[in-house]
Amino acid sequence: MFSAMMPKKNEFFVQFNSHADRCAIAANAMMRMMSQLGRSADEVNRLIQEIDQAESSGDDIEHDTIVMLHKSFITPIDRDQIHMIASGLDSILDRVQDVGESVALYDIKEATPEAREMAEIAADAVEKIRKAVALLDNLAETTTALQYCKAVDELESKADKVWRAGMSRLFREEKDPVQLIKLKAIYQILEDVLEAAEDVSHTLEEVILANA
Repeated sequence: MFSAMMPKKNEFFVQFNSHADRCAIAANAMMRMMSQLGRSADEVNRLIQEIDQAESSGDDIEHDTIVMLHKSFITPIDRDQIHMIASGLDSILDRVQDVGESVALYDIKEATPEAREMAEIAADAVEKIRKAVALLDNLAETTTALQYCKAVDELESKADKVWRAGMSRLFREEKDPVQLIKLKAIYQILEDVLEAAEDVSHTLEEVILANA
């Protein structure tokens, strides 16, 4: 009975890695989706489905992680930290799914260069989150993990500049008010992905430093 409350040390880290993998899969699909707008509607729809599948799988992983947390007597890191990591990764997936759903809902036919670049930056940031998560249980790699987290902050700042440039051009050049509203919303949702990734990077930094 008591042994059931003592998970293997790496079980939570296995869950984190699986969850972060889904985030990277979804973000990569989002990036490819944005590049396919105006080229292949079928491929865009397929990639939206790929994002949805990754998000659904991520929900299952988060649920399993929280169940494991409540059943565990001892955890490898602070219980609140476990919850924050799982919740943060879920937030990334939700924001990426928002991008796919908005592309379909707003019937976006073509992405601007800035939207494509923001999607690329977001995918890069989420990939660095995945790499940092993979090093969480390796104390010898804390420096590298922290470098990945710092890189996410830098990418978020880079995306801010792209967002401002895109918004400026949008209000200068877009004559269709409906299209302007649609693209403005897409920019904001892409920015939300970057902010979710940055939030997770800060959580990971706190966890790494607290347990180093």
